[in-house]
Amino acid sequence: MSQANVEIVRALFEGRNAGLSFGSFARYFDPDDLREVGNQVVAIGTVNGRGRASGIALEFRSAIVVQFGSDHRITRARIYPDVNEALKAVGLEE
Repeated sequence: MSQANVEIVRALFEGRNAGLSFGSFARYFDPDDLREVGNQVVAIGTVNGRGRASGIALEFRSAIVVQFGSDHRITRARIYPDVNEALKAVGLEE
């Protein structure tokens, strides 16, 4: 199994490739575990934020499942607030 898709996802979050990002979500999501499962990559990490009005800090675990076509282009990305649901979606259990 090639690591190419994992490296693409890693680069998106590290901001190394201009023009490639998940938009503003990447500012709040810090992936610490990238797993390749077939043509998908599961990025598991922590979402950090702060309420605009309240100033209350927010931190929780989340995951993103990124699907790739045969040409290593992203065809779909889905955010899962529940890490276990993301793992189940790709056929893994934790």
